[in-house]
Amino acid sequence: MNPSFEQTLVEVWRQVHAENADAAELGTERYPVRRTTKRGLRQVDFVFSGNELRGLGQNSDTKSRWAQMARSGKKVMQFLSTSMQQVRGNESMTQAVKESKGRLQPISHMFDGLEIAWH
Repeated sequence: MNPSFEQTLVEVWRQVHAENADAAELGTERYPVRRTTKRGLRQVDFVFSGNELRGLGQNSDTKSRWAQMARSGKKVMQFLSTSMQQVRGNESMTQAVKESKGRLQPISHMFDGLEIAWH
């Protein structure tokens, strides 16, 4: 049985943050973990059901509540995608992607592997 979307996000978060892995392994695929140039945030690009996603460590220098959690020591990861229509079937998400002309849009956050909050 294939893992669900939520299980996949938890697994990526666990490998990148909890295990500090150099790559996220999903099934037979291996996705390298890189660091962003400007802030040195951990990021991993991966595929779920044919959709390209990015897991990005939270920038703790912003004013968001997610950044506040990161500053307090929580391991927060933002998941982004250019289109989640096939995965979520969420009409408003598809519209937000169309309006952004294909730029990455936030779809969820996770902190300490316990919670997924959908935008």
